[in-house]
Amino acid sequence: MSADLPQTLTIPRPDDWHLHLRDGEMMQAVLPFTAQHFGRAIVMPNLVPPVRTTADAQAYADRIRGAIPADCDFTPLMTLYLTETTDPDDLEAGFDAGLITAVKLYPAGATTNSDAGVRDLARVDAVIERMATRGIPLLTHGEVTHAEVDIFDREARFIDDVLDPLRQRFPALRVVMEHVTTAQAVAYVTGDQSGRLGATITVQHLMLNRNHMLVGGLRPHYYCLPVLKRARHQAALLQGPLDGLHRADPARLAVLAQAAWRQCLGIPAGPVHLNLAFDEPLHADPTAPPPAAPAVAEATKQQLHALSDHGPLDPDRPGVVVVGPWRRGEGSRFVAALQKLVRRTGWPLLVDSASGLRGLPLPVISSYDLLLNDPEQAPPAPQILRLGPMPASRRLQAWLQKQSGPQLVITELDPRRQDPLSSGALQHWQGLASWVASLPPGQPDAASTALQTQWLAADAAVQQRLDLE
Repeated sequence: MSADLPQTLTIPRPDDWHLHLRDGEMMQAVLPFTAQHFGRAIVMPNLVPPVRTTADAQAYADRIRGAIPADCDFTPLMTLYLTETTDPDDLEAGFDAGLITAVKLYPAGATTNSDAGVRDLARVDAVIERMATRGIPLLTHGEVTHAEVDIFDREARFIDDVLDPLRQRFPALRVVMEHVTTAQAVAYVTGDQSGRLGATITVQHLMLNRNHMLVGGLRPHYYCLPVLKRARHQAALLQGPLDGLHRADPARLAVLAQAAWRQCLGIPAGPVHLNLAFDEPLHADPTAPPPAAPAVAEATKQQLHALSDHGPLDPDRPGVVVVGPWRRGEGSRFVAALQKLVRRTGWPLLVDSASGLRGLPLPVISSYDLLLNDPEQAPPAPQILRLGPMPASRRLQAWLQKQSGPQLVITELDPRRQDPLSSGALQHWQGLASWVASLPPGQPDAASTALQTQWLAADAAVQQRLDLE
């Protein structure tokens, strides 16, 4: 092999933006396939009975976590099943607590376990209004179910009769059209300029059209809702992502779909995941899509890098570390790097409950969500190091957005942007260990030690109040 050619290939760990796990034995059987290959997934709520409330979502999430194999790191992102009795206050509370990521709209009778879905959209206006105000995404199964509408026209009619009028009434609403199947849907999504509309495509709709299902005799195993459409719609799906953020070559998409289809038909079959996103409107800022690059002026970049080769943070000044739901695959190397960082800087750690770090001999702040309920009373954070994915806490995210000091995001060999706050934070994707290795020798100064003590004291005070309640 030529020395000029790369010797390694790094494939970022993807997310699955539409996942059916079902429950019980079925969930136990299929969850390991997803957990082995994906870091997160949007989990569909159409169980029997449906996941209607925040309490339902919490219980389902607990069952999912209990079924994740020990050697896998997987975070389920929970959704609520929208009904005409959905409580806006319950939804908002679940969203604020980080338990609910989105809400799923099933028109009644549209697909599997959709009988409890919405029949009269006007009866959920209060819920939709709250979602639009709070930036909670609406995920749609985009079909009407009127008996007089041809099954091949259901998606186009849904756009004209339901979705577009809904978005005109609630222009701030963030919407994901799931598993789109038609040229009309492609045109509707790619023509949108609001930054609040996205869509996903599934393997079967890239690979097949209705001729595969009907010509030469009915092939029932090709039947799945939304039903396969004409060849021209299939072609539009293959071309469509070029007009969105995916920007893959249509021929390359066809090759990927064919490979996935062969795997699906193999023995044993699967697992197959190729759910391609046009756009991701599940973004912290409901007014704009994610920026293509950090919004930092060139002069500012030079100023930040002038400090040292370890980015905008100064290890000899006080700071705070925010640790997200980490990938367990990083293991002891990451923990060792974190311990070395604490010995060098003295920075306290605000750690997500899914980080696997609570209980270790580290200056862990486990009650940060309650501490930040009154951010004016929280200790300061002159500079912030953010490790891995963003924790689900809305209070923490709001607090981070208000901080004026420099922030740096570190990911473990994952070059994808992981700054959903659009803060312009620089990103070091070569991992924590390499960043810590770049720090000059030293030890925490008095100010850094004092700030750690302040955060630990505030955390202990919160824990004491909880013990007395």
